[in-house]
Amino acid sequence: VQRYADAAYTDGYKVYTTIEASRQKDATNALRDALVQYDWRHGYRGPERQVDLANYPNIDAQEQLLQEIPTVGGLQPALVLQVAERSAKLRLADGSEATLGWDGISWARRYIDVNRRGPAPTKAADVLKAGDIVRLQKLDDGHWKLAEVPAVEGALVSLRPDDGSIVALVGGFDYYRSKFNRATQAERQPGSSFKPFIYSAALHKGYTAATLINDAPVVFQDSAGLEGTWRPENYSGLFFGPTRLRVGLVDSRNLVAVRLLQRIGVDYAIQYAQRFGFDPKQLPHNLSLALGSTSVTPLSKRW
Repeated sequence: VQRYADAAYTDGYKVYTTIEASRQKDATNALRDALVQYDWRHGYRGPERQVDLANYPNIDAQEQLLQEIPTVGGLQPALVLQVAERSAKLRLADGSEATLGWDGISWARRYIDVNRRGPAPTKAADVLKAGDIVRLQKLDDGHWKLAEVPAVEGALVSLRPDDGSIVALVGGFDYYRSKFNRATQAERQPGSSFKPFIYSAALHKGYTAATLINDAPVVFQDSAGLEGTWRPENYSGLFFGPTRLRVGLVDSRNLVAVRLLQRIGVDYAIQYAQRFGFDPKQLPHNLSLALGSTSVTPLSKRW
């Protein structure tokens, strides 16, 4: 519309993209599966709602109730009808009945907080009761598994390495649940994934993969940019002495990256990063740049 104005609607233009439908489908499924798995590992937060089954005495009433609840990311709403020792009967939005076996329930340890879960359930009633409205995921073998819409979100971008064209892009768990595109709109710290740009800048300046950088404790005084004293450390808390660049990159050594940036110069690294599409105004002008302290979207331009 910006280019062709109203003619874009009437002149029959055809739009071609580099998106590959099969890979886009795979990317969507991969992101959804990863978010659901992450959610399962943190425990079950409970049903979405609880209703009195007496108010929904027949299939038609139950079906109408469920049809008002949208499917999210392939997770279907279901109404718990009956709970047995290690199974449950549920109604689906299409009016059919589903049986949820113990294999689909036993994972649901109660969510306490991000680092804690309750004890493992020993019977279905520890997790479900009649009148619960929950989510079900249909597995590849045809069985059902208790699920819930993940509280966490994510994004996925797949690019062709030779020209940067987009093969697949997923902006969240379900577009119809949230139209905020986390691939193009959500700015996050890239962290250690920014280190290769520092190493690339060093190689361009004459360093080699065999150049030695000392992986040792260091303290920086920079009150203007880093709030006084800064003591970067490796994730492991250990130090390994003289380290070749290739090892520092493979092992993601923080101190090697920081010392390397100190050697080549922050201004030079920022200038070099522009060739990958980074906005120099968004990059921190201090040594924390080596650890990815800037904010970028997953689809920040790289060409």
